[in-house]
Amino acid sequence: MRKIRPAKRGRGETTSRESYPQTSRGLCPRNRIDHKGFTLVELLVVIAIIGVLVALLLPAVQAAREAARRMQCMNKMKQLGIGAHDFHGTYGHFPACYASQEQFVKWSGSKFASNDPARPKSYDHRLLASLFTQMLPFIEQNATYDAIIGMWNTEGNNIRGPHSCDADSPFLTHFDVLLCPSDPNAVRVENQTGPTNYRGCYGDIRFYVDYNSTPKVTGRGVFVRGDYVDRTTASILDGTSNTLLFSECGVAPVQREGSNDVRAGMAAGVNRVHDAGSKTGTPDLCYSRRFGGKTFTGAVCALSAATPDRDLNKFHGRRWGAGNKQAWTLFCSILPPNAPSCALGSNADENEAFSTANSYHTGGVNACMADGSVRFFSETIRTENLDKNPTPLVGYTGESLYGIWGELGTVDGGEAATSL
Repeated sequence: MRKIRPAKRGRGETTSRESYPQTSRGLCPRNRIDHKGFTLVELLVVIAIIGVLVALLLPAVQAAREAARRMQCMNKMKQLGIGAHDFHGTYGHFPACYASQEQFVKWSGSKFASNDPARPKSYDHRLLASLFTQMLPFIEQNATYDAIIGMWNTEGNNIRGPHSCDADSPFLTHFDVLLCPSDPNAVRVENQTGPTNYRGCYGDIRFYVDYNSTPKVTGRGVFVRGDYVDRTTASILDGTSNTLLFSECGVAPVQREGSNDVRAGMAAGVNRVHDAGSKTGTPDLCYSRRFGGKTFTGAVCALSAATPDRDLNKFHGRRWGAGNKQAWTLFCSILPPNAPSCALGSNADENEAFSTANSYHTGGVNACMADGSVRFFSETIRTENLDKNPTPLVGYTGESLYGIWGELGTVDGGEAATSL
């Protein structure tokens, strides 16, 4: 039988069988490579490296997120600045902190008379309306504004004031434009009035805002009582770029015992700042309640055991609709940013409350100036003479005693505030 020879192979070519020598266990590679798994030590080293990388990157990620939140906060404040100027363009002046003479007069057309014993409840509610209530149509919240005005244009039992927690109250509305994304307490709470992080500047002197106050005076900032003065851009003699319009304050947390966080609570039992009565105090009494970092020393404003849970809206920052108390919609440019806010008694719901600008942003607060620009101010901005009160306390018209921050809060103190 003829033998069939295998085909010749080219140089370097081999058959599969010749490539792998025969062994007792079958075919195997000439150069066998044994692949091993990770040892436990190697695995632990890799995990440790990953942990170190995460620890290094996490602060950077958090810082980037806070930078984004701060920018969002600045954008919201910019919207409020535009709304305030749109209001000015319509009525010829900025909104009042309360007691507006345009939007909240008697529906019959006559001016409000606070000494009228026969005045209906709706008169008082109109009087208490905050600058944000007045600005609603100018920040694209017409529906809520129409609901409020429609309710107040009646004499029935369905009249609700800025403090109302009734289920049908428009003041329960939650507005994102009024809330800072960095504040963990700025959340919707069922059966509670809507909160606000943003406050109008009342100036560098703290007085009662309420119409029952004695003496009857008003502030030196942009947002003051409407029954005293109409604040216009022309009346801001220090320059709109040198005058505070809005800044921010933390919202009180939903807890009966109050908070000892400077950004979220109020110190209790502090003599009234700038008051001609028997409890007169200087700003340093409030400032001294700060205890290292951002916490209070001593008592803080809390709810009494007899107060129902629904009255959590008495805490500061918990009523965007009310303008008759500093604790809700106003601040004073006396103590530096992130300094304490204080009250004479144990409740923020009182005339003696004294609010200071603060925030959860690192190192300071955002603020909108009267020209509409938004800037960041450090908590180390210069303040002075915190152990002094203006003289005379009532009717003081000179330069601010309280450094650059105080100068920024006045509309006509005569300061340029150029040393920022």
